This record gives sequence, C-alpha cells and structure tokens, in this order.
Amino acid sequence: MTSEQVEAKFLFPELFENQIVEWKTHVSPNLGNYDMILGRDILSDLKMDPRFSTQCVEWEGASIPFKDTDTDPLSYYIQEHYTISEETEWIKRILDAKYEAADLKEIANSCDHLSPQKEKNSTICWISTRNYSMVL
Repeated sequence: MTSEQVEAKFLFPELFENQIVEWKTHVSPNLGNYDMILGRDILSDLKMDPRFSTQCVEWEGASIPFKDTDTDPLSYYIQEHYTISEETEWIKRILDAKYEAADLKEIANSCDHLSPQKEKNSTICWISTRNYSMVL
C-alpha cells in the first residue's frame, strides 16, 4: 500500500507518440522490475485493453506486444517524440538561414495584383513597421 499520491502526466509512446495522459497516481519506493503498474481504474477509463489471448495491449486501434518480465529495459527502443525532432530541425533551419535586409519597395512593386496607390501604401506600411516585425 502507498501513502503518497501525485498528479502525473505521462505518455505511452509505443502506442501513441503525443497523447498525454494525466492521472492521480500512487507513489511507491520500489516496484521491482516495473516502472509503473496500471490499475483497473486507469485501464478502464482509458479503455486500454490488455489481451492475454493475443499477448498484446490494445488502445484506440493501436497495439503493442507484451514484453517478457525479464527483458532488459535498456533494450526497449522508443523513437524520439516527433515534435522534438521537428522543432530541432526548425531551429537548425533558422540558425542556418542567411538573413539580409529586404528591398520593400521592390517587393511592393512586384505585387502585380496591387494598384499603384496600394503599392505605395504597402511600401509605406512595411517601412514604418519593419523594425517591429520580420517576414519570413
């Protein structure tokens, strides 16, 4: 029996990479070979289905096979969360980009859909705000 509880947020990345579960969990100093033990309450609420007949866990159409209890946890491979990879790539593109001042009059003049007056107004607007915003 545990005496402490905590509101926890966690993922099941082998089933879904980005579905965060929030649950009030019991804290125990020792769970043996396990990182977490899921009870009937959370399994029922999430509609997570451990199927002993097929030796897999199913959840919202995804499934993963059971692992042997003596499997080395370091042998598990869970791919890095996709948004971390995407954000890292996005930051790299920003850092690698070559920025230079834009010729705002030239940009306005190249907008064929603008009337001459709107071109002039756009140039004035862009020039007056260029110190406060960046167009990528």
